[in-house]
Parts: sequence; C-alpha cells; structure tokens
Amino acid sequence: MAEDSKGYSGKWRITAMWILLLLLGGGVQPWRGLADPWKDLGILRMDGSREAYDFRLEGMDGIPRSLKEFKGRVVLLAFWASFCPPCREEMPSLNALYNRWKDRGLMVLGISMDAGKEAAVRFMKRVGIDFPVLWDKHLEVGRRYRVYRIPMTFLIDGRGRLVGMAMGARDWDSPPAHKMIGAMLESLNR
Repeated sequence: MAEDSKGYSGKWRITAMWILLLLLGGGVQPWRGLADPWKDLGILRMDGSREAYDFRLEGMDGIPRSLKEFKGRVVLLAFWASFCPPCREEMPSLNALYNRWKDRGLMVLGISMDAGKEAAVRFMKRVGIDFPVLWDKHLEVGRRYRVYRIPMTFLIDGRGRLVGMAMGARDWDSPPAHKMIGAMLESLNR
C-alpha cells in the first residue's frame, strides 16, 4: 500500500476512520447520557395527560400503602419478581438511585408480582432493598398498568401523572438516570 507524507499506510488510515465512525456513530459514545437522558435510558416519554392509577396494596412489611400517599413526589413504580433474572439485576441500581435522591423527593415503589411474599422478602433481605415493596397478590395493579413483561417501570411526576415507561432492565444508578431524576425533582420546586 502507498504511504502518505507522514509514512502512514492506507491500511492505517482506513482503520483510524473505522474507529472514528464507531466512536461517532453508535459504538462507544463517551458523551452518552449528556444530551437526552430519557433517550439514553430507552424510556418512552408519555405526555403527562394521564393520571397514574391509584391502588392500595399490602407492603412486604405488612403495612398497606397507596400510590396517592406519595403525591407531590417523583415516583418510580417498578414492577418486578424475584424469579426474573433482569429484575434481580436491576434492583441494586434502583436501590442506589432511591438512596441518592430520596431526601430530595424521589420515591421508588416496588410492586412484587411474585406468587408468594416469601421469595420476594428473601431476595430483598439478601440484596438490601431499602425502598418500599408492595405485593400485587392477585396481579390487579399489574393488569391496570398493562404490565405484560417485567421488569417494567413507570415514571410518575409530582402531580401524579404518568410521564414515562421503561420496559426491561436499566442501570438506574447511571449518569443519564441521575440527570433525568434530578431534572424531574427540580421541576417539583418550581
């Protein structure tokens, strides 16, 4: 192959171009998460015109809770089950997100779709889940939210409106997630 004026062969220029294209076009993106965290997390934005369905379920601690108790806070409503590998993978990052932002107005509310409470409680203890988890014993809440696969997470703004939905596991303890939650919490104070 012919060399250029600096002694580089055409092969190296082509390799350098491919690396540059990968960096710019979809491979490694070091700036990922800086422009649109919703898009980077793969969260479907909703227009906020629909109010989140309220419910009352028993918590793993035996205390019944309802969604309306958390109005005025940003809520991540996370449907999951202990038998679901992606759910188990996602839970530690949800817990980290909760612990980082809970004092600023974030509530992560887990909805267990396990057949029994025992498996969910064992998993929560083993992993160290700090946010409240409720048991959807008859899967009524899951049906109301049209949950057809797990994990599935709904984002609810401070007015109690559905603003986003995520299907599948996410890294909630990531720069895009923190940027998105920070912006949502900032809007609570306006």
